Amino acid sequence: ESFARIVRAVRPDLICLQEIDPENAGELAPLMDRLLPLQNGLHWQSHFATNLDSVIASRYPLLWRTQEVAIPKPTDRPNFFDRGHVMCVVDLPDARIATDLLVLNTHFQAGGGEANIRARQIHADAIIRQIRTHVRGNEAASLRPGTPFLLIGDFNVYQSDPEDPTLHLTTLLTGNIVDEATFGPDIK
Repeated sequence: ESFARIVRAVRPDLICLQEIDPENAGELAPLMDRLLPLQNGLHWQSHFATNLDSVIASRYPLLWRTQEVAIPKPTDRPNFFDRGHVMCVVDLPDARIATDLLVLNTHFQAGGGEANIRARQIHADAIIRQIRTHVRGNEAASLRPGTPFLLIGDFNVYQSDPEDPTLHLTTLLTGNIVDEATFGPDIK
């Protein structure tokens, strides 16, 4: 009931959620159709992956969709999900905005300690590689120069460890990839 009230009050164009069971992620677009129906027979569209806990829903068409697993779930934790991101290009209405929007929704590994900090850094490097690939036109779904993008999610940034627990955030803000041997050069 609270979610419905908020959605009706805010009337979003786009919703990005994390910590959604992949088995239920496909229910977001139909839910949005009930809560905030679109005109002219149009329907909300969504993108999610069956092994990630993030979902994107849009009132506008999604031109392409992809996902990437950056960190596979631990084999000793069957109730965990892989860590990665879902990504799509939203076809914004040309009458209002002349360009499309790249949307990337993610959920980083939580917790302190070296292994979790390393997992967050690998994930951040993978995201920058993915953005670089699409911005530089190396993919079929390459983007026009100047295409805006939205990186949203649960970044799990906190300073609870003596190592640099925010390095992954620095990578996301600057495009400075730590493991260039695996993920390629920085994005500039």
